[in-house]
Amino acid sequence: MVMPLLLVAGLLAGQSDASQDAASENPISLARALLAEAVDLEQPRARRDAARELAKREDIELEHWLEAARSFGDFDALEAGAREDQVELFVDGKRERTSLSWYVPKSYRPDQPAGLIVAVHGAGGSGKHELATFAPIAEALGMLVLAPSEAGPNLGYAFSERERQVTLAALRWLRRRANIDENRVHLTGVSRGGHACFDLARHPEAWASVVPRIGGPALLVTEGRNNIRLAVNFSHLPVRVLQGMGDQDKLLLNQELALDRLRAAGGDALRIEFAEHGHSYDRQAFDWAGFYEGAVRDPQATRLTLAAAREGEGQLLWLGIDRFGKEVKEDFTLRVDPHDWNRWDHADRARFMQAEADRRTARVDARFLGVGRFELETQGVSRLQLLLPNEMLGERGAVEAQWKGKQRKKKLKPSARVLLEHFVEHFDRSFLPVAAWELR
Repeated sequence: MVMPLLLVAGLLAGQSDASQDAASENPISLARALLAEAVDLEQPRARRDAARELAKREDIELEHWLEAARSFGDFDALEAGAREDQVELFVDGKRERTSLSWYVPKSYRPDQPAGLIVAVHGAGGSGKHELATFAPIAEALGMLVLAPSEAGPNLGYAFSERERQVTLAALRWLRRRANIDENRVHLTGVSRGGHACFDLARHPEAWASVVPRIGGPALLVTEGRNNIRLAVNFSHLPVRVLQGMGDQDKLLLNQELALDRLRAAGGDALRIEFAEHGHSYDRQAFDWAGFYEGAVRDPQATRLTLAAAREGEGQLLWLGIDRFGKEVKEDFTLRVDPHDWNRWDHADRARFMQAEADRRTARVDARFLGVGRFELETQGVSRLQLLLPNEMLGERGAVEAQWKGKQRKKKLKPSARVLLEHFVEHFDRSFLPVAAWELR
């Protein structure tokens, strides 16, 4: 899939006479080929730079780019069954060799997008374990399964950017080889992998559902770990936590804190409780087929909640946080009356800690009211962005938003640069933003 960089540079810089002729006759085919080159560049910065160069081309119009993006991807037939590949993924700024277990159902056709289950294994386990669990479910539903194996110590979840990026890079790898339905990508994980599910609230827009199994979010307010404050990023999709109620009290409490915030944000979030289980659950007791068949991501969701406390995070479909207020802190020192702290039990202390983290978190509650109309409520946000496809724009690009007690209006001009910068990162055929509105 990945072409030599010199060839990529040549494609982006200019075309031969024959290619120029082809562009005039079929600019969509040329645009599709150029998109593939840019998407397959290894580093995010290189992809962004390529997108900006492509946007300058005068021989390919915005409508050509849009059609190329809608029809993106040339996929080969795949043999049905389980497989394991040793691949090099670009993770956290460097290449990492990783084992990917994946499964293709008998019903898969390269011209028909198929759903996908991304399954993250527990400590000491491997992708093979998760594949064995989900292959029968996926076969019955006509879905694929992707289960990466941890390439590091595999002793537990460290809540690191590298761990998050492994899952996302593995997903990117498979999406370039199989025709995956962007609106039916389901995230699940067991124990360590369940922790990872909550942690991937930092990157929420890829998922149609999230099912952590005997895993939970982090309460710690140092080392950038606290992600209970980010659970609301999943409020637009169904979340089911499968949990043995004899497990650790602190794990159960952290789950409750996250689920409380999800439900308060309007989310469909439940904990399926197994009273007779400890650090385990009954896989057969959950209706996987019914759940997955009913869980479909809406890329133009009418209600989104987005929270962030770290620079570089804070993007969910059409909503983005560009700049934090001064009160936003990812890590901070707790200040509490020692008398109160000493008389509180762990639950009281945890609720206090999380309330303090929430106060230092940037958050946007956004509603899409209809073509071109939005309503925004924010905390700790000094600048935000709406990233909009044609379908969400008003007549002649007109948009308006109620924010901070003011009705703001603007006319946006569709831009190939907006489309291409987003597409080279996400190559999402169902969500193609063409205009960006920066509000401050």
